[in-house]
Amino acid sequence: MPEAAPLRAVHFTDEAQKRIVEAVRPNAVPERLALLPELLCAWAEGGLIDHLSRERRAVIKQRIERLTAVSKRASYLLDAVEALDEEGQLQIACGPQTRRKRQPSNARWASATALSWPDGIFGAELRREEALSWLCDLVDALSEPGPEPPPDKSTRGYLVVLDLAAIFQFVTCIPPARRNKADSESGKRLYGPFFDFVNSVCESIPEVKSLDDAIKRVVAHYPDHHRRGPARSRRNSIEYSQWFANLQFSHPSLWQKVRRASR
Repeated sequence: MPEAAPLRAVHFTDEAQKRIVEAVRPNAVPERLALLPELLCAWAEGGLIDHLSRERRAVIKQRIERLTAVSKRASYLLDAVEALDEEGQLQIACGPQTRRKRQPSNARWASATALSWPDGIFGAELRREEALSWLCDLVDALSEPGPEPPPDKSTRGYLVVLDLAAIFQFVTCIPPARRNKADSESGKRLYGPFFDFVNSVCESIPEVKSLDDAIKRVVAHYPDHHRRGPARSRRNSIEYSQWFANLQFSHPSLWQKVRRASR
């Protein structure tokens, strides 16, 4: 199975924090801007590390393939047991039970199978039926279709930008927007205060890719002053970031500062 890359703790250096602050300063509310470094540090230790620790699609896919193989083999085993005659059914019950008394259980499974089974033929048959019942439940459970694993890069980038959108709107009091240049000699098509902020933050997070797509998907949640629509349909960005919404529980002292700066 492909091994997940070791998780790297993200640390925003003083120089990186300075670049981030300068990127957002022209549009920032001063008392809120003062909280930005503390917000970034809290986010790096919480929401960001959760996003970066998401399992890769290849790992999830291979696990699903192996579970499917387990389901097929369990089904074959159940069919093979059902095909046994009465004597064969008795042998698969009593054989393991007798061997269990003569030799210690496999150390790998000993702690998980340390059950007090009754002695004799009745106990052996009870143990067999419990095992077959578990196999039936296993086959039924594994046959239920599971959710398709999400794309790696796009999902990770989306969640990161979603959190940054909440931070950006808190600091600037303006919704994040996506501005696209029709032609650019520098090769950078996106521009604007939100892009500058996201780009400056993600310079310290090389694991996050596809910023263009992530920003496009995220800003679709945020009606700005150029869009039409009833004011009641507009929502606060905090609703879209689970990390920001839970800040009051994960960092209560920081949340109090956020509330005071929001007045």
